[in-house]
Amino acid sequence: MRITKSSFTLALTLLTLVGIRANSQATVNENQTTSIYVDAQKGLDVASGTNLSPLRSIQAAINKANVNNQKKIGTKIVIKSGIYREQVYIGRISAQTTVPLTVEAATTGTVIISGSDVLSNWTQVPANHSIYEDNWNHNFGQSAPPTGWPAGFPGIALRTEMVFVNSIPLTQVAAYASLRAGTFFVNESANMIYVWPAAGTNMQTALVEAAVRPETLSISGRSNVVLRGLVLQHAANRVNTTGANVSSSSNVLIDSVQAIWNNWGGLGVFYCNHVRS
Repeated sequence: MRITKSSFTLALTLLTLVGIRANSQATVNENQTTSIYVDAQKGLDVASGTNLSPLRSIQAAINKANVNNQKKIGTKIVIKSGIYREQVYIGRISAQTTVPLTVEAATTGTVIISGSDVLSNWTQVPANHSIYEDNWNHNFGQSAPPTGWPAGFPGIALRTEMVFVNSIPLTQVAAYASLRAGTFFVNESANMIYVWPAAGTNMQTALVEAAVRPETLSISGRSNVVLRGLVLQHAANRVNTTGANVSSSSNVLIDSVQAIWNNWGGLGVFYCNHVRS
């Protein structure tokens, strides 16, 4: 019998989850006097952050905005279209003030904060040319099932790895012998990953993405924050967790944000006041 990651786990990747103690009615006065620009293709993190000299990473822009916050200067971060393979953290800082922070896509839905990296050194397995292998230096192991969950929960559903070939998700299997077209297998003891892509896939030119970061974005201990037009995807989050979260914060507006194709939950809101989406 072929053992695969259960279908309900993949279904959960499309959900946006709202957690506990998250009251609504956020109202953020977006009266920022400073803008910082980010461009994954043309930017440099040593740049000034102006429209003509953008930063490369979103986190670099957050860091600049944090300095502005301490000076009571509100900031709007405008992000150009692209894939940002990073884990963004907006956390409590020393001498924090309540000036507003907006993090928004220049064009809604075209800014992707991704938990995956690209794997590109694929070689065919001599014994089966339909299977390709690459080095795998991550050891995520298997999540423990949450307390109270039923005994005998399938082990494959407790894993965090995900692989996408040309944006198409593959199904994870628990053994090399179970590989078939459209599946992948991780051998942690050998530090290898194996994929069997769909027939006709050119693995030399295909975009192969593997989830490696447990979170895409996290907000903690902040107030007066706006997230707008972002796509949060491919978090390698463990069972019963969210790939992005807002916690212990107040007055947060989540506008046109998508959380898709994360390993478990999408976006969680926990112990917050005045959150609106």
